[in-house]
Amino acid sequence: MIRPALLLPLLLLPCLIVQAGVYRWVDADGRVHFSDRPADATAERLDLHVDAPVSRGADSPVDPPPASAPFPGPYARFEILSPVEAEVLMRGEGRFAVELGLEPALQPGHRLAMVLDGLETVIEAGATRFALDGVAFGPHRLGALIRDEQGVLIARAPTLRFELRRDAPPGEL
Repeated sequence: MIRPALLLPLLLLPCLIVQAGVYRWVDADGRVHFSDRPADATAERLDLHVDAPVSRGADSPVDPPPASAPFPGPYARFEILSPVEAEVLMRGEGRFAVELGLEPALQPGHRLAMVLDGLETVIEAGATRFALDGVAFGPHRLGALIRDEQGVLIARAPTLRFELRRDAPPGEL
């Protein structure tokens, strides 16, 4: 049985998670980075929010397919090339590279976004290669999508699961 004194902190935990900041910056090589800590004064704090799903009924033709189904929209190819499904990434820090396959190039007015564990973040300039920083070790879900100027879903890459594990030096547990 949960004690009443423990119940309040447990109920407030989701609020604290939502308050955690996400920062975005571009390094000298033009790569986009994301982290829970600003790297320098040029890091931009992102205001992330998760939109509530809209129910249109089961037979509505405008409902997007499930996140696991391919939905390339007007693109011949839209997929996550790296990491791959069920991959275990061994890293010394919470950083890894993402590479997307997109053909043809991003159309004018379309915005590319990545979705890590349900949090959507726009990728500036439509970059198909970028690094994610400050990601917690453990299992994750990663997806990518394309929206138009009004935020309407145009295409979705299938969501994949991967795990980020700490790479311990030899002799260390």
